[in-house]
Amino acid sequence: MTEKIHPIHLFFLVYMTQVGVILFTLPRIIALNFGTNGWILISLISLFVLGLIVLMDFIYRWQDGKSIYEVLEGIFPGIIHKLLYLFLSIFWAISAFTIAKKYVSIVKMIFYPSTNVNLLLVVFVVLLYFFVTSSIQAIVRSIVFLFFLTVWLDLLVLYFIPDFEWVHLTPYFFEYRGDLFGGSIETFSAFLGFELVLFLFHFIEQTPKAMRYVYFAHVLTTMVYLVVTFIAYGFTSFHHLTTQVYPLISMLRYFQLPFIERIDGLIFILFMMKVLVTSGMYMWVAVQMLLRIRPVSHPPLAAFFLFAISFIVTYSWNTRYELDLWIQNMIVVQSIITLTLIALLFFYLLLKRRRAYNEA
Repeated sequence: MTEKIHPIHLFFLVYMTQVGVILFTLPRIIALNFGTNGWILISLISLFVLGLIVLMDFIYRWQDGKSIYEVLEGIFPGIIHKLLYLFLSIFWAISAFTIAKKYVSIVKMIFYPSTNVNLLLVVFVVLLYFFVTSSIQAIVRSIVFLFFLTVWLDLLVLYFIPDFEWVHLTPYFFEYRGDLFGGSIETFSAFLGFELVLFLFHFIEQTPKAMRYVYFAHVLTTMVYLVVTFIAYGFTSFHHLTTQVYPLISMLRYFQLPFIERIDGLIFILFMMKVLVTSGMYMWVAVQMLLRIRPVSHPPLAAFFLFAISFIVTYSWNTRYELDLWIQNMIVVQSIITLTLIALLFFYLLLKRRRAYNEA
């Protein structure tokens, strides 16, 4: 019998999956789209995500110990759910590689400008492959370790408090705003990762309060995003945020310690662990979904298949413009998938419960 995951591990898993490479650009996204003091709207989008997590809580309570795969297979006929699994597995695998390549491209830009980005990606992919082909129990234990290894990075933003200028915030709200709808989707994408918990329900020890750890993780993520963006507004000002590609990286260059010459190098190495978890969890779910279509005697072969497809598809995406364009498109698709999947499962199980109640 497969060892179950303690619900507390969901806290580490959700937080580490949510807080990824988008943190480098989040203050700029907020400033460009929401204008002055736009950081306030992070709370509203967080509340929307919280509502989705509440729906997931109901799904968890109503699925009666079944896996989400079994529920989906009860909704769709055989060939349709297999096509759905195939689409989702390939899409999430490519998304995982795109996230990884975005991080690697930033590392290349700062530290190795003359190195081919695909060569750097190969190094990351080796780590990703060993991560994905581990058991879920080993993955969860690794995530807990990586959480405690990297969580202190969130505290570095406090270093900039002495240089925080209230005048930079301005007394105006949402002036010079841009695309509110597009910005909301991009900000919503910063919270994505919580939906992967759906595919872990059958691995979790069944307890009514299991989902509360997902709530805790989401609250921590929201606090990190709010604090980082708020301090970025006060440290660099609204207008500077709109012109900086990676505001957080620009801020980190001010960070100095007497015994380390370039602290940003150490930070990037540790931040890689966060990106590894984000990419790794999407890839792991993609592999599990592919195995659901056709189980194989050697599961790492399924992982190798998805890795090969993803590497080929993303091979030519080498510039920042290309990566950002594809990421924006994937964000829209992933947002639609998340909203549709949660709504579909919620209403299907709700109708099923009502039907059972009426027949009783």
